[in-house]
Amino acid sequence: MKKLLALCLSLALCLGSVVTAAAAEYGPYTLADDFGSAAHFDAAYLTTETVKFKDPDSDGIYPHEITVLNLKPGSSVKISGWFGANNYLLVDGAYEMGASWKEFSSGPVANMFGGQPYLFLTWVNDQTVYFKMGEKTVTPTPTKPAAPAFSDVAANAYYATAVKWAVEKGITAGTSPATFSPDNTCTTAQILTFLWRANGSPEPSIQNPFPDVKESDYFYKAAVWAYEKGMVEGQSFGGNNPCTRSATVTYLWILSGKPFAATKVDFSDIPVNADYAEAVVWAVEDGITAGTSATTFGPDATCTRGQIATFLYRDLAK
Repeated sequence: MKKLLALCLSLALCLGSVVTAAAAEYGPYTLADDFGSAAHFDAAYLTTETVKFKDPDSDGIYPHEITVLNLKPGSSVKISGWFGANNYLLVDGAYEMGASWKEFSSGPVANMFGGQPYLFLTWVNDQTVYFKMGEKTVTPTPTKPAAPAFSDVAANAYYATAVKWAVEKGITAGTSPATFSPDNTCTTAQILTFLWRANGSPEPSIQNPFPDVKESDYFYKAAVWAYEKGMVEGQSFGGNNPCTRSATVTYLWILSGKPFAATKVDFSDIPVNADYAEAVVWAVEDGITAGTSATTFGPDATCTRGQIATFLYRDLAK
C-alpha cells in the first residue's frame, strides 16, 4: 500500500484542472492543467462504476466505486505538453497495479492500451481520474461524480457539509485522495480562486496589473478578475499571504454588491472607521460568521480551509 500511496502522490503533480463535457453519449472531453499540458479526447463519456482492486501488499480484493472516463474505440487523443498515467491490468476480475508509468502522445487512443484491458489512473486538480477503453457504441445515463470522503473531515465537523458542497461544485478539492486538510491555512490566492470558480470562472477583461502574478500561475485569472471586481488593489497581489477573517468577509461583501448593514459594529477590535467594518457587520447579520468571542471578531486572524469552505457555503449555497 505504501507503494500505491507514493505513486498517487507523484501523480498529483501531473495535471491541474478538469474540463468536463457532460453528454448522454460519446463527446469531446478535455483534461487540462494550469501549466499548458492537456489531453483532448475527441470521444469519451463519464460513468460511475464499482470495480475491484487488488492490494499489492495483502493480495486482498477490495471493491471501490469510482468515476471512469470511457474512451471510444477508434477515437483519437491530442496531447499538448506532457500527459501520463499509471496502469492497472484486469486479472481474474480484479485490477492489479502495473509496474510501469506510461507517457502518452497524440494519436489513436488504442495506442495507449496496446491491446491490454488497462485501467489508467492520473490526477487532475487534486482529483483522481481513471480512464479506460469504453464500448464501441453506448448511450449512457449521465452521472455526477460524488464528492470524495475525506479521512480528516469527520461527519459531525462543523465544516463537513460545506466541504462536501465545495468539492461537488468544483470550487475546491482535497489535498490528496483521502484528505482535505481543513486546518491548513488558506492563502489569498486560494480563496480568490475558490470565489472565482464559485462565480463561474469568468474570463477577466483587463490586463494583468500585478508584477508578481504570472500567466502560468494557477490563480492568474482569479487574481486579475478579483482586481477587476475591486476586491484587491495595489501594486502586488501577494498570493501566498494568509487570508484573514476581515479580508474574507470583505471579498464576500463586495461580491454581494456591498449591501447596507442595519446594525453597528459591536466588536471591541473593529474600529468603526475600518475599511472592513461594514463587511464584518453584514457577514454577522447574514449568518456567514460570528465573532471569535462575545466582544471580539479577530479581524487579523488567519482562516483555514475548513473555515473558508464554511463561509462560502453559508453565503453562496442559500
